[in-house]
Amino acid sequence: MGKVALDINSSIELKPFDSEAARKQLIEVIERVHDGFVALDNNWVYTVVNTRAAKMLQREKPEDLIGKHIWTEFPEGVGQPFHMAYEKAMETQEPFIFEEYFQPWDLWFENRIYPSPNGLTIYFTDITIRKKAEEALRLMAGVFDSSPDGIFISNLDRQIVHVNRAYSGITGYTEDEVKGTIPDILQKNKSNELYEEITASLASNGSWQGEILNKRKNGEIYPAWLSIGTIKNENGEPASYAGVFSDISERKHLQKQLQQAQKMEAIGQLTGGIAHDFNNILSSILGFAELSRDISEEQNDPDLYNYLSEVVQAGQRASDLIKQMLAFSRGTALSPTAMKLDTVVEEVTRLLKSTFPSSVQINLDLDDVPEVKIDPVNLHQIVMNLCINARDSMIGKGKIQIKIRQTEIISRECSSCHNRFSGFFTELSVSDNGSGINPEQIERIFEPFFTTKEVGKGTGMGLSMVHGILHDNNGHILVESGAEGTTFRLLFPPAEKKEIQEKPVPNPFSVIADWAKKGNILVVDDDPSIALYLSELLKLSGYTVSKETNSLKALEHFTSKPESFDLLITDLTMPDMNGKELTEKILAVKKEFPIILCTGFSEELTEENSGKFGVSRLLFKPIRPEVLLPIVNELLQQKFHLSK
Repeated sequence: MGKVALDINSSIELKPFDSEAARKQLIEVIERVHDGFVALDNNWVYTVVNTRAAKMLQREKPEDLIGKHIWTEFPEGVGQPFHMAYEKAMETQEPFIFEEYFQPWDLWFENRIYPSPNGLTIYFTDITIRKKAEEALRLMAGVFDSSPDGIFISNLDRQIVHVNRAYSGITGYTEDEVKGTIPDILQKNKSNELYEEITASLASNGSWQGEILNKRKNGEIYPAWLSIGTIKNENGEPASYAGVFSDISERKHLQKQLQQAQKMEAIGQLTGGIAHDFNNILSSILGFAELSRDISEEQNDPDLYNYLSEVVQAGQRASDLIKQMLAFSRGTALSPTAMKLDTVVEEVTRLLKSTFPSSVQINLDLDDVPEVKIDPVNLHQIVMNLCINARDSMIGKGKIQIKIRQTEIISRECSSCHNRFSGFFTELSVSDNGSGINPEQIERIFEPFFTTKEVGKGTGMGLSMVHGILHDNNGHILVESGAEGTTFRLLFPPAEKKEIQEKPVPNPFSVIADWAKKGNILVVDDDPSIALYLSELLKLSGYTVSKETNSLKALEHFTSKPESFDLLITDLTMPDMNGKELTEKILAVKKEFPIILCTGFSEELTEENSGKFGVSRLLFKPIRPEVLLPIVNELLQQKFHLSK
């Protein structure tokens, strides 16, 4: 074609046609050329233009261009790549083929330039549609490979023909490894109901989506969300399948966290709801039991004293249990303190022995070791969780060994935080003779929500909580497991030695001075048993007491003779008028009047903010004599302006 073009160009420019027939034949040949065709002389004047070229150059007919200067007709082309290409071809006299975008017309052209000493012969084609298609393909390829989701294309036989980078990143398989294979989810298996479901959905509506369990190259099973669609050809017939999937492990994990948070919120609401009433009941039980115990001691009845001491101790454990539930479910701030581990361990053991089957033995081996700094409620939770896990691993029968000792660790890796550590520690270990933990699972046992128990038999929160508590207290964990059982070694740094020894708690009745016993105290509680207990306790201490179970009557009683009262002890939650409202009305009558507000549970009031409501002290039920009586003594002392 290039030689013909040169001949045509030479004939037109250098000599006339031999005949009209030859001219027509030449024009016919040029018009039959599929591309746009033009010839330029060396002065850049059009000498030949076919109809297709005229149309592409936005002219009605070739005669509109023939004899005219190209850059006069198309000044917008000056400086464009086409201009420079034509100049270069003319200068070098070498053919030149290129594709370029013509910005003024928003079109792409392919140009084939054939130079001669007399000018240029140019074939050009509008390739805009092809270039846009190529650009679309490039964009689609970019999307395909940059997508965070795994994508695979398969033929109608479900064999993979192409996958993107994310597919390899998620599954671990390269494209070469999976080409020609059929994904597990698309493999026919008569027992695979999911396969049948996908097949039916693709046949009926051309698509399917849902959650599946997928497998990585390393054998790990993970949850994925998969969407499969049918790709059709230009005739609307199925040509291939496209699958898009994402690893939803993190989403499932967050869903479990949300469910657990909602569960804990529900527990918190339930606990908060029963805490007030439960602590009211405990106040009566503990209060009257302690009063009875003290009387039995005065009457020299040791058996009765011991029996009542057991009642008091059980009541105290019940009170601690409510505190633990509130702390765990509602995130109540706890207070680490220097303490001996054996006290809590023995208490938890007594509780567990009463709830575990008799086929599970719990043995203690507790050395006298330095104190550690931890909140007692946290320590209670740790021991309880480890013992329950030990019981479950033994399937209801076996031995649990709990040891406390002092130990030295030299360069070991913590099983939960994986940092190396050394030093002297107070060690609390819990061992069982159960089935042990698989080595692959030990790496994950401290992850939130990870559990080896059956669905519905464990939340997977226990060991993650142990991890959190221990590391909050600068401790570490070592896990040793085998065919003969598992041992959890909890390592606590010893607490700093106390410079001042704590003074023994005095007898609560001994703090009451003779002068204070003249105080007249108004007790208000809608629970008759608590009102009676507080009245009896204060009377035995030498005070004058007025008791009311109705807050409106109490206010009426007070306002009738306010000068007769020296102190108010009132419950918070009462019908008609609660303790806060009663406090406000009492203080409106008598400013700076000492008031003790009591409650079984309150989210609004704390010891820190109770003062702004005019309350002198806030006490949480059950109310203990060793707590209440010194406070009463202190407030009355301040009221009577007496020095300690």
